[in-house]
Amino acid sequence: MLTAGISALESNITGSPQFLFRFIIPILLVFVVSFSYSRLSKKAYIDAPPTLAQMKEPFDLPADRFNKEVKIIQSNNYEKYLTDMGSDFEVLMQNSQDFKRLLKAYRRYDAMSKSTYKKRKKRGEELKLVTFRRILDLYASVRKMKMDHFELASVKEGIDTK
Repeated sequence: MLTAGISALESNITGSPQFLFRFIIPILLVFVVSFSYSRLSKKAYIDAPPTLAQMKEPFDLPADRFNKEVKIIQSNNYEKYLTDMGSDFEVLMQNSQDFKRLLKAYRRYDAMSKSTYKKRKKRGEELKLVTFRRILDLYASVRKMKMDHFELASVKEGIDTK
């Protein structure tokens, strides 16, 4: 059976030399790469158990944000979070006031753009466009704040937002 397989392989090679490129060479490459990888890879040595001096050595926690937050939470000092929340609410209130002011200006410039005087109409159209762009910028910042909050809430709940 082995001789029949070898003779069939020889006839395929002589009949179609491209057979080497399609079958034999890729298989040989797989074997050579796997063999060289297994021989040349570094062996992982198990480290020795820690010595008594290493066991007594204190472990210093890095002073990153997470560890600082843990200390704040453990001390039940929530004043930092309340000030952060207060500043967020102040930003929202300021955005609301800015929107009302810009909306009032937009309506005034819209009325100006419908004037019969050319200069007043032209100035009204220009300022209306500028005010509308400011409104869009303000809305984009509010939308960004909203989406940041939504993504943060989704991550906390384990919801995939994509």
